[in-house]
Amino acid sequence: MERKKITRQRFLKYSIDAALLSCLFYKIGVHAEVFTIRNEQLSGNSGKGTGRNMTTPVKISEDFKSILAMKYSPVGFYFTENKPEGAGTVKNSGEWCIMPRVLAGAKGRTYAFEEKSLPSCAAFFLGYRDRLFLGAEYYLSHAPLAGSLCERFVKTPKLAKKYLEVKKYPVKSKGFAVFKPLEQFSEAEKSETVIFFGNPDQLSGLVYLLYFGAPLDDSRVVAGFASGCGSVVTLPLQYARKGMKKAVWGLHDISARANLPADLMTITMPFDLLVEIWKDIKKSFLITEKWNKIARRIARDNNETQGGKNKKNKFRDYHATDARYKKCNACH
Repeated sequence: MERKKITRQRFLKYSIDAALLSCLFYKIGVHAEVFTIRNEQLSGNSGKGTGRNMTTPVKISEDFKSILAMKYSPVGFYFTENKPEGAGTVKNSGEWCIMPRVLAGAKGRTYAFEEKSLPSCAAFFLGYRDRLFLGAEYYLSHAPLAGSLCERFVKTPKLAKKYLEVKKYPVKSKGFAVFKPLEQFSEAEKSETVIFFGNPDQLSGLVYLLYFGAPLDDSRVVAGFASGCGSVVTLPLQYARKGMKKAVWGLHDISARANLPADLMTITMPFDLLVEIWKDIKKSFLITEKWNKIARRIARDNNETQGGKNKKNKFRDYHATDARYKKCNACH
């Protein structure tokens, strides 16, 4: 009996030791995996054995569309001497606003505009012309022009004239102005700025991510009086070319909004700033349950507007799918 008792004690001891060793090896394995993943993130290469540089427009676009539950793609903007193959355009300057075309870029279509095909407003705000049109200061203010009602956007013609003088491009634009879905850019192509179309929830996510690394910068996101194309091209391009890390909250233009979905506004930023905040995604609030709750609401609303469950928006819940980002009680 004594011998059997000793044998049982040894068996229990060995079992406990084996369980402890198993737990230890498991933890070592998990920590090693996390360490490897973190290094891959910091180096911008999470592809295993592919040798592919993952800091690409395609990867950036996919990540933002997924975590923000976006149904519109980010749109890259740049100037080029040659019209991209297959790009749509406007055949004449009869269209008074290009913003519906820019939104079409967020749906997957590339558009390229040159000066002769642009309406006078867009030609001015994209930098092809140094003035809007004769009498524009009255049109923006309260004095009607022949055959056209004034917009009453500016208090006096004098103020409107001064505004138009300040907004002139210092260098005349040339070639084609291109609006292209970011995921269609090759690694060799470089967008000057990137435009996001989103609802209040999605833009709130972008704004907070922009301030994630700069909470004391009160002017990190700016908004101002501008036409629709001025808010997605003129202002953001000025900041980009000066090397300033600023994003523009836009599409406040009443005239442009009348022809676009009611819940959409824009945030546009330099491409380099976009890369910077993209690297912060998986360290930020965007991996928390608070954001996931909002993202699920966005995805649900997207499904309803697209006609039900057959067209589900692909939203990645990092808490549910990624062991690297387990829910932390200290954060929620």
